[in-house]
Amino acid sequence: MVWVGEALLIFLSIMLAFYFENYREQNSRETAYINQLKDFHFDLQRNQRAMNFDLKLPNGVIQQQFDIYDSLRTLMEQNETSVLPQTYRMLMSAEQPLANWFFESPHLDLLMTDYYAFIKNVELKRTMGIHKRRMQFIDQFKGEMRQLTMQLHPYYDRLDFSKPNSRQNLQVLDSHELYNLVNRIDRKVLQIRNQYLMTKSQDSLICLEIEKELGLWNEQL
Repeated sequence: MVWVGEALLIFLSIMLAFYFENYREQNSRETAYINQLKDFHFDLQRNQRAMNFDLKLPNGVIQQQFDIYDSLRTLMEQNETSVLPQTYRMLMSAEQPLANWFFESPHLDLLMTDYYAFIKNVELKRTMGIHKRRMQFIDQFKGEMRQLTMQLHPYYDRLDFSKPNSRQNLQVLDSHELYNLVNRIDRKVLQIRNQYLMTKSQDSLICLEIEKELGLWNEQL
């Protein structure tokens, strides 16, 4: 009879140990989820601050790039030696870095995989999915933009910068292929700029949904 009581005590001890271990593990994962959520919110806010500057007229990098290609296309349409120096200077400025600050938060993937089951706010799940797809679109556009700007290099090589008004330079810049290339790059910058504007608006909503989600966990930023 004694051994039955001892066995029952051991059994209860093991069960309690499992219970407290599971409770500790669950509590630890919930804490990690809350931290991932707050870090994701921080990354979105950092992108927001950068976008407020980068899309700001007339100093933003994206707006400057759009203006460069738009102006370059206009100059090339004139096809005059008088605008050659301005044209090739603008052509050399046409490869500015394209919003290197803009990134997909590493916390997003974890929230959509490891911690997805913890999310109580259904609207947050929806907006995070939209954000993920938009970031993929932007990465694709930026990759296409890099490939297009690399096609400018052969034209740089053919320009004679010691004689800006030369007939040779005029012939290079009068190329229909170059004009069409600049046109494609111009449209690509516009696509990226529009995606940034939509992302900026959408990310503000995600931040609000994160704050609602934290409230459901009795947490705050």
